[in-house]
Amino acid sequence: MDNPPKTTANINERLYYIDWIRVFAFAILILVHAGIPFVPFGLPMIQNNETSEVLSLVIYFLHDFRLEVLFLVSGVGTYFAMRKLSSAGFIGERCKRLILPTVFACFTLMPLMIYFEKMHVGDFSGGFFEFFPEFFTNGAYPRGNFSWGQMWFVVYLFCFVLIAQPLFRYFQSEKGINFLTVIQNKLCDGNNIYFMIIPFFLLEISLRPHFPGARDLIHDWASFSQWLLYFIVGYIFVSAPRLFTLVETLRHRCLLVALVFSALVMFLRTLPDLGYIESQINRDSLFMSFILVAKTWCWVLTILGYAKRYLQRNSTILQYCNEAVYPIFILHFTVSVTLSYWIVQWSADIGVWTKFGMVSLWTFVIIMATYHFVIRPYSLMRLLFGLKVLPK
Repeated sequence: MDNPPKTTANINERLYYIDWIRVFAFAILILVHAGIPFVPFGLPMIQNNETSEVLSLVIYFLHDFRLEVLFLVSGVGTYFAMRKLSSAGFIGERCKRLILPTVFACFTLMPLMIYFEKMHVGDFSGGFFEFFPEFFTNGAYPRGNFSWGQMWFVVYLFCFVLIAQPLFRYFQSEKGINFLTVIQNKLCDGNNIYFMIIPFFLLEISLRPHFPGARDLIHDWASFSQWLLYFIVGYIFVSAPRLFTLVETLRHRCLLVALVFSALVMFLRTLPDLGYIESQINRDSLFMSFILVAKTWCWVLTILGYAKRYLQRNSTILQYCNEAVYPIFILHFTVSVTLSYWIVQWSADIGVWTKFGMVSLWTFVIIMATYHFVIRPYSLMRLLFGLKVLPK
């Protein structure tokens, strides 16, 4: 009997383009969060008096696929992390790198962030140490105070690890490898890669009307289930490397389709302003649901394809940033909200874009300096921010 085609990535090969995607995705996330005070939607509660329609469109555009990219990349990373550890060892390692930083952030960084938000909207007046006990005792954000902020992403990721680990262990078995071979061959045949839109579409139309999304693990099953699927897809792609080669080949076509879908969504959302229809087309409609999930899938494939083509290269910058990205993710939201609290109070003559630039610039400066001088050199700080402890 012939051996099945190879379905696992070269054990010695580092997928540098995945690292680059991760670094760029988190950098964009920081810019998006720095821009929220200057657009007429979203949380945190701190808002500038003047907002920017252009910045709103940019953030809205990026919002539709950036999280999917991050969860897919996390699935790829999980493949490499699981190779060296037993199931129990892997869960223990994930607890140390995901849960410990979340608990630490909820006791240190999140209270400070919510303090400035509540000060801004007038829900609290007084010192931070007066507010600190109320962060834990005054209900859940946004009506109350307690919030895990951006650490919801880490909690979701930990849940995905727990749910998907048995499946991933199966993929490592002989039967699992044969199954991945079949999946790889099917998806690489013609345009079958686009049929992956169907499961996302079915999850969207069946769950979104009931669970519009709240990032609380309880009322977010539409997004949760699709992000879980992207996480699993990331693992499958790295286990069946012909799929990465396929998206590299299809990158131009995927970009064209993604642009068409994005333009269509923008057009449909401007129809009420143009007077052609009375209200926005509901996201729950079959038509809009299909366009949204198809657009997201095509942008994810586009990013993977172009990254594989042009970013499979290592550098000292990549090595530094790839380690730094998790600690600065943990830090950035508290820093940008704190800066926003002061900067939105500046004169309107400065302009929205100048204020946004100042929040973005100083957020990057502060978090990078904190990482380099306070976190990176010290084992305890590295542990609290999810990094490997320095060897003794």
